Amino acid sequence: SNGRDWVKRDKPVMSKADLPKTKDGAAEAEIVKGPDGLFYLFMTLLYGDEGHEIGVARSASPYGPWDIAPEPIVRKSAHGFDDIGPIAPSVLIEGDKVRMWFHGFSKRTIQIGYAEAAWPLRGK
Repeated sequence: SNGRDWVKRDKPVMSKADLPKTKDGAAEAEIVKGPDGLFYLFMTLLYGDEGHEIGVARSASPYGPWDIAPEPIVRKSAHGFDDIGPIAPSVLIEGDKVRMWFHGFSKRTIQIGYAEAAWPLRGK
């Protein structure tokens, strides 16, 4: 490989069928290898006219199969800069803290938001 020519996998790493609670599946994936050696796939969950939220899945492989958290980890605000929803997560795991920057999508603007959680991440 020369670093310029990319080879795509024939099948998706995750599909709409994996996310039945969504309308259109997921987008804007960010993958991070955790201190536990597992891969954490953060993604925008697409709910159509109901907006967006951020979910997470984990796997021993960056290609799945995925253990998908049953509920979103970052939800949209009822009123605020992300009332349509948080999208496009960017994540760092630092010691005992998981830090996430995201786009806060609203009817008027897109702004940068921040959320954090304790490590390790636990299913809800």
